[in-house]
Amino acid sequence: MKSVLGTQNYRKVKTAILQNVLWQLIPILAALVSVPYTISVFGKELFSIYALAVAYIVGLNYLHMGVATNVNRDLAATEETNKVAQAEIFWTGLLAMGAISLVIMLIFLLPINEYVGHLTAEFSDKSTDIEQFFRLVVYQSPIVMLLIYLRAVLESRVRFSITASNRALLNTALLGTPVFATALDFSFQAIPILFLIFHLISTCYLIFNCWNYFKLPFPIFRLNKFISMLKTGGSLTFMSLAVLVFLYFDRYVLSSQGDLEEVAYFLAPFDVLARISFIYGSIGAVFFPVFSKLYSRGDDLQFMKMYDVSYWLIFSILGFISYIVISFSGDLLGLWLGADFRDKSASIMNILVIGILFTGLSTIPSRALIALRQESLLGYAYLGAGILYMGFSFILIKKNGAVGAAYAFFARSIIELAFLNWLLSYKSRRLMRANLYRLTKAFKYFSAPFALFFALLVVDLSLAIRIFILLISSIFFIVYVRHTRLISQV
Repeated sequence: MKSVLGTQNYRKVKTAILQNVLWQLIPILAALVSVPYTISVFGKELFSIYALAVAYIVGLNYLHMGVATNVNRDLAATEETNKVAQAEIFWTGLLAMGAISLVIMLIFLLPINEYVGHLTAEFSDKSTDIEQFFRLVVYQSPIVMLLIYLRAVLESRVRFSITASNRALLNTALLGTPVFATALDFSFQAIPILFLIFHLISTCYLIFNCWNYFKLPFPIFRLNKFISMLKTGGSLTFMSLAVLVFLYFDRYVLSSQGDLEEVAYFLAPFDVLARISFIYGSIGAVFFPVFSKLYSRGDDLQFMKMYDVSYWLIFSILGFISYIVISFSGDLLGLWLGADFRDKSASIMNILVIGILFTGLSTIPSRALIALRQESLLGYAYLGAGILYMGFSFILIKKNGAVGAAYAFFARSIIELAFLNWLLSYKSRRLMRANLYRLTKAFKYFSAPFALFFALLVVDLSLAIRIFILLISSIFFIVYVRHTRLISQV
C-alpha cells in the first residue's frame, strides 16, 4: 500500500485508522451517559422522541443519492495538480448535494403532522409541541447534508484527522444535548435549537478546512455533468435507502403503534450499540479511497490484501465488544438503566449486538464492490432487499413487538453479509486478473462471526466465572491480533 499511496499518504491512512477508532469512543461514552440521564429527567416517552430525532439526523448520511461517495471516489482518483478537474467535481457535487437536501427537507416536512398524530395518540406530556420539535429538526437537513459532503471531500485527500474529530465531537454534542439543555435550564423543546448551534459550528470548521476547494474557479455549468452525477448516484441511492430501512424502519413502526415505553426498551440498547457503527464506519471510510486507488491502478493483489486486513480488523474489534456485551448484558443494563430495562431489554440487546457485528462486517465487502464500480448491481439488490425487509419486519413487530424488531434486524444482517461476500467472490474473479477471492474464502469470511454464538452459553453462568472467561478470552484476543499482525499489515 505504501508504494501505491506514497509514503506520506500511507502514514496518514495508518494513523487515521487508529485516530478514527479512538475518536469514536467519545460519542459511545456520551451515549452511555446521555441515555439514562434523558430517561430519568424527561421520561421514557420524551427519550423516544429525542432518539427518533437523532435517528433522522444520522439517517441523512444515507440519503445523499451517492453524491458524497462519487465525489470522494472521483477526487481520490484525480491528481491534486489537476485544478480544472477538481473544480468541476467539487462544484458539481456541491450543487447536486444542495438540490438533494432541499428535496429531502420538503419530502419529510409533508407527513410530519400525520406521523406525530400516530406517535402521540396516548402521549402523556401534552405540554411539549412534538410536531414543532420535529419540524425544527427537519429544517436543518441542508446543513447536515453540507457537513456530509465536506467530510467526503476531505477524506478523498486522506485528511481523516479532521473528519474523525469533527464527526466524533459533533455526535458527542448531539448525544449530550439533553444534558446541556437541563444544565442551561432549557426545556425539552429547546433541544432542536441546540442541534442547530452544534451543526453551524461544525459546518464553519469544515468550510475553513475546505477553503482551498471553495477558491477553485467555478466551472461552466454543464447540465449533462450535473445529471450524470445524479444518475451515477442513483444506484447508490437505492443502496442507501435500503440501509436506511434496515437501520431505522423498525423503530418507526414500533413508535407508530403508540406504545412509546416499548420503543424505549428497544431504543435504549439499540442507540448505544448503534454507536459502534461510528467505529466500523470510520474504518470503512479510511479504506474506501484506498480500495478505489488500488483498483484504478490494477493492483489486484494489494487490493485483496487490504480487504483481508480491514475485514479482520473490524471483526477483531467488534467481535471482542460483542462478546463482552453478550456475556454481561443483564448486569450492564441493570447498572446502567435499572432492573426494569434489565428484565425487558437484555434479550433484545443480545440479539441486536450480534446483528450489529454482521452489519459492521458487511461494510468492507460493500465498500470493495463500490470501488469495483458495481454500485448499479448493488443498488438494485439492496432495493429489493429493502422492500422485502419492510414486510418481514412489520410482521415480526406486529407479532412480537420489540423482540420481533430485534430478530428482524438480526436475520437481515446475516443474509446481507452472506450475499455481499458471495457477490464479491463472483465479481472479483471476473474483474481482476487473478482468482484471489474464491468462494471457499468467502464462506470463511461469512462464517467467522458465528463464533460469537458461543458467548450465549456463558450468559447464565455466575458473574465470577464470566469474568474469568473474559480474561482468558482477552488473552486469546491479544495473541490473535499479534499473531495475525493486523496493525502492522495496514
